Amino acid sequence: MTYSPTQNSQLLASYEYYETMPTASSTGPVVLQQDELMYYSGNPELKNSPSHEVGLQAVWLPSNKWQLAFSGFHYYITDRRVSDYLPEGPDGKMLRFYTNNGNYVSTMIGINATAKLLGGRLTARINPRLWLRRTTGVFAMTRNELTCTAQLSYFFGNFYTTGWYMTPSHYPDENSGIESKTSSQYQLQLGWGSGAWNLRVSASNFLRSDWRANREILRSEYYDMSRRVYSPSQHMGFALTATYTFGYGKRVERDNELKHESSASSAILK
Repeated sequence: MTYSPTQNSQLLASYEYYETMPTASSTGPVVLQQDELMYYSGNPELKNSPSHEVGLQAVWLPSNKWQLAFSGFHYYITDRRVSDYLPEGPDGKMLRFYTNNGNYVSTMIGINATAKLLGGRLTARINPRLWLRRTTGVFAMTRNELTCTAQLSYFFGNFYTTGWYMTPSHYPDENSGIESKTSSQYQLQLGWGSGAWNLRVSASNFLRSDWRANREILRSEYYDMSRRVYSPSQHMGFALTATYTFGYGKRVERDNELKHESSASSAILK
């Protein structure tokens, strides 16, 4: 539902319901070897996992210079499908199996503020979010955190510069007992555009020399795991891009020349 009480404000409300069905691999009863220490099997008795999400948003545009949006959602899964572990695999090894156990609840409250200053040449955006997450059952835990994404762009003549920063995060997975700890991300970009030409140079994570993307941790009664995930997207990176747009005699939109090598939006899972 959408309601606009004035020309400068808007209220939005939404509700979603769906059920996640078990996959064929998670319901197969055959016991297979995963690695040197682990076997796994499905569970023919697995049930669907119902999910609900309620979302609210309020947008206020007092002028062309300012934009303010308040948003939030409440999301929960009942009878979630998770992997549990027992020391009952062949040859005394561990056995990973699927089961319906516990619920997952995630609540987010956020503000998205945008300011356009200096005649529109300077644009500043900030998006702080408060996350309240809780799981019940075999992997019961509570993880609350405050994250933020900030972006600043400035245009001068045919040149522009932009930079953004996203804070690190610590959150539980929806369908397992794994906790993920992600690193911060940031980028600076300088560009030039004139007519059909656009040139830009960017530097991503330029103060980071390692390749670690995130850390995954699992704690259970019989099995613990700590794993490092490496990715080139988290390492320092530099890029030079040149673009020429051919019009072919038709009108061409060039409004999206300012863009990022990677997204500054939140990548945090619900």
